[in-house]
Amino acid sequence: MQSSKLRKTAMGCVALAAVTLCMPAMAAKSDYKLENVANPTCNKRCLMEHLDLILSAIGNNTPTGLPIAIVVAVLALIVLWNYRASFAGLVKP
Repeated sequence: MQSSKLRKTAMGCVALAAVTLCMPAMAAKSDYKLENVANPTCNKRCLMEHLDLILSAIGNNTPTGLPIAIVVAVLALIVLWNYRASFAGLVKP
């Protein structure tokens, strides 16, 4: 009974997380009309500028987010350790 209740709670949390992560995509306005596709506002040069901006952001390896990443990793390990019975397939005591 306890395992069933825990499983339902975990599935609810996973579903809530999935909906929360998908919200921006669901809220986006699709503006793909025929005239928008036929007359784009961004040409190849504009697309290349955007691509350069994105690639420079990916290549910018500054360690500014490292402290929060360590905190999140430690918290994840604490949760994993506290619920290790539920994660028996991943963590074997």
